[in-house]
Amino acid sequence: MLTRRDLEWTQMIPGVAFAPAYGDWQSGRHGKFVRFEPGASAPLHTHSSPYNGIVLEGRLSNPYAGKVEPAEMEAGTHWYVPAAAEHGNTCVSEQPCLLYTYGDAAWDIAVVEE
Repeated sequence: MLTRRDLEWTQMIPGVAFAPAYGDWQSGRHGKFVRFEPGASAPLHTHSSPYNGIVLEGRLSNPYAGKVEPAEMEAGTHWYVPAAAEHGNTCVSEQPCLLYTYGDAAWDIAVVEE
């Protein structure tokens, strides 16, 4: 059993941290918690493998390249990101956003050059 007290957070970019839940997200099937501070964003980027996510706390915007109105997802919302989809993430709530993401392959990130 894993509790919040057991999570070991690693800051990935300012305002965004990851904590592994199972597996090894750098080499294969995995699950991890992701925490965004209010207003924190991940720039437009891609992943070489698809993943699923669930918003646990807060409200997250998940804009895809070319979409005028990005979806805002509240706690309980599930989403799927296909491999190579250009997207970003922003915590748009006044409280931190807590997410759980999982995938069947190693996680990577490539920031899209603008």
